[in-house]
Amino acid sequence: MPRKAVKIVVVLLLVLVVASPLLYFWFAKGELLYVTTERNLKMGELIWSFAKEGWLFRPLVLPPNELIDQEQLQQIITKGMRRNTQLVVCSPLVSYALNGVPLSFPNGVSFGDYQNFDYRVVKQRPDLGWQKAAEGALGLANQTPLPTLLLYNPSNEEAERSARLFSDNFKGPLLDTILLKEGGRKKIEELAETIEARGTLLVVVPYLDDLNLLLTAKPLEGVRWIVDELYGAMVDKGALEGVVYTNLFETLQPILKGEKGVYPMVRGYRSSKTKL
Repeated sequence: MPRKAVKIVVVLLLVLVVASPLLYFWFAKGELLYVTTERNLKMGELIWSFAKEGWLFRPLVLPPNELIDQEQLQQIITKGMRRNTQLVVCSPLVSYALNGVPLSFPNGVSFGDYQNFDYRVVKQRPDLGWQKAAEGALGLANQTPLPTLLLYNPSNEEAERSARLFSDNFKGPLLDTILLKEGGRKKIEELAETIEARGTLLVVVPYLDDLNLLLTAKPLEGVRWIVDELYGAMVDKGALEGVVYTNLFETLQPILKGEKGVYPMVRGYRSSKTKL
């Protein structure tokens, strides 16, 4: 190819690279502003997923102390909006912080059944993410004769349902269950000794008080964990086998297309692909 033609092709490619985001911004259906305190969002995945549906996805990440004052929080959100912002989606913590007050921004989406929001996302019962976790846990459980342990607080109804869904769909060789109604350092230390004595490799936790104490217990080196996303940041990355998480893109699909109201939260399982 002649040198001049090569230059023309390069220039055209550069124009496309620069112009494409601008054209997309111009012709997009609108912007979805996601207000959260979470700093570990899978940004590339979310931006691309929403872009395929013609939406701009932009996070507004706040420090937790910004959630204390409801009026100030709303001011921050309002200032963070742009002319093309069509939806303001609030994470569970942000939604809870704004519960019960008249909102200063339109088209608000809450994670939780808060009546002051235009759209509300609520957890399905049972949480189908734990069925997917049971299927995902088999990869590690089938590699070893060591037991998998299902650990939760039975006084929490949601934990009870999630645990039952996990156990009903777990086809591994050995599944133990421990119900821990009481927390506290002494109980957690006893629990850690029990886990070590049983030779447990994989611990599955839908919900547990004082899980942070258990995760720092010295006898539990080498143990892998499957936890709710609520606890994901507590677990050392090398010990995290997987998390049950909220699929933000799939959850918001009907809201992007439908009427105001209450919608189910879509939950999934994300493996961390640890190796023995």
